[in-house]
Amino acid sequence: MFPRFSQKWLKLDLSPLQDWLDENRTRLIRLFVFLGLAGYLFLLPRYAIGKHRLPQMVIFATLGIGGLALLLANPALATLLIIPVALMVPFGIGTGTQSNLNAGILIVLVCAGLWVLEMIVIRKKINIIQSRPILPLFLLMLASVVSLGFGQLPWFNMPQASLASQIGGMMMYVLAGLTYLVAAHRLSLPALKWAVIVFLGVGAVYLILRPFTNNYYSLVYPVVRLFEPGATGSLFWVWILSISTGQLIFNHRMPLLLKVGLGGLLVAFFYNSLIIGREWTSGWLPPILGASAIIFVGFRRTRVFIGLMAIIGIIATFPTLQTTVMGGNEYSLVTRTEAWEILLKMVQVNPVFGLGPANYYFYTPIFPIRGYYVQFNSHNNYIDLLVQTGIVGLGLFIWFMVEQSMLGLRMMTRVPEGFAKGLVYGIFGGTIGTIVAGMFGDWVIPFIYNVGFNGFRASILGWFFMGALVALEQHFRVVNENK
Repeated sequence: MFPRFSQKWLKLDLSPLQDWLDENRTRLIRLFVFLGLAGYLFLLPRYAIGKHRLPQMVIFATLGIGGLALLLANPALATLLIIPVALMVPFGIGTGTQSNLNAGILIVLVCAGLWVLEMIVIRKKINIIQSRPILPLFLLMLASVVSLGFGQLPWFNMPQASLASQIGGMMMYVLAGLTYLVAAHRLSLPALKWAVIVFLGVGAVYLILRPFTNNYYSLVYPVVRLFEPGATGSLFWVWILSISTGQLIFNHRMPLLLKVGLGGLLVAFFYNSLIIGREWTSGWLPPILGASAIIFVGFRRTRVFIGLMAIIGIIATFPTLQTTVMGGNEYSLVTRTEAWEILLKMVQVNPVFGLGPANYYFYTPIFPIRGYYVQFNSHNNYIDLLVQTGIVGLGLFIWFMVEQSMLGLRMMTRVPEGFAKGLVYGIFGGTIGTIVAGMFGDWVIPFIYNVGFNGFRASILGWFFMGALVALEQHFRVVNENK
């Protein structure tokens, strides 16, 4: 009744599998340690119960040591973790203030520490990539430290921010620079591909599920809430649109199926930003301007036509566009303008190096705004830079952004077709969008008394990918030298 199977057919030769396990035993152990650590860091802060803290601390210490060993053996892996950890891991360390050092900040510090440790202990040489944006970035980090010193002087007859808050404000500048430098020095071309895959994959989950939170709350919200507060700020939207646009238009070697997927991601982006979140101008205007910059510089033969059509479209739809951009923000714009005028007067006591990180927030009640003596912040990254770090800090930031943009333009003709070219265009557009976003709030370098450390979860994306452009520059410089 039943067919007869020969004993030879029934015998399974497992020797190839055994050989593979023997060859990859160390990698598998590292993988399991990493997955255990990631799962623990991801789930524990969400479901931990206070009365079981001691066992949790023991488990955390054990996995932490194993995870640190894994990262020491694979420093590139630590760099790739920056994006998912910043966006989704809720773990943080208390500072004794209302702000915690969140997982995004901690992973940047770990990566920077591993990088410096490797240079000192293993290579026994400090080796910094020669790239034009790095000098102004270093000087900006140094200027923030100098401004911290000036911030200890009593510029006004008012209490200053606490020293911890001032140091926290300075750390925003230092962390931004460290994120950039780590990405520039640690990311290889394969690692860059994985970074883009991880970012677009994680971002796609958020963009696709977010519109369903109202109708399918119980199914969708547990996933959407995995994205930490501050992680989906303006720069998240800037960079996901720019990276997607760059790959979709200029990566001519991308398979058709992936292009269809990116097209769906763009549809989800515009539905979220222009339909659901149209009133939040920072969520769609800087990203769209960044993507427009990609198209303008990418299509050289038709850029004049594209520019003319854009101008005609703006003029024809100006009333509607003005209403869309302004929304209900007219009062906010008026108050922000008055705040900027006050802060420009305030910084005149030390225009060169500013009032120091975080201090101006405590000086604002001296100057009434619309008749009220209250604390306020600028809601503008450039005004913040000027008031906190003076003309020196603002000038260095502008110098850095100019060099970063020019590097993007130069790299467009130096990389081959495919992923690298699409990434260069995407990073250029993201840089332009980031420059614009700085006008709308504390997104590029967050202000400690506004979005604070949580806002850095989104800001990390900008500094990470801008640093990735330097990594690309270094990679193709080496390739060309070896030809």
